[in-house]
Amino acid sequence: MEDSWIDEFAVAGDPDHVRRQLQRLLDSGADSLGLWLFLPDRLGDQLRRLRYDITRAAMPTSY
Repeated sequence: MEDSWIDEFAVAGDPDHVRRQLQRLLDSGADSLGLWLFLPDRLGDQLRRLRYDITRAAMPTSY
């Protein structure tokens, strides 16, 4: 499957790529995003990766 097809229908890849994909969706006007995480036995790991690998880089360093 071509990478462009995956990018069209899913958010996947390394943390930097995922951040860029999510930002593109938000810049296009999305005001919410749905998550469909796979491998239920690894749900905790997936949520931790989302929190620490994806959103941490997008958060301001000071409040």
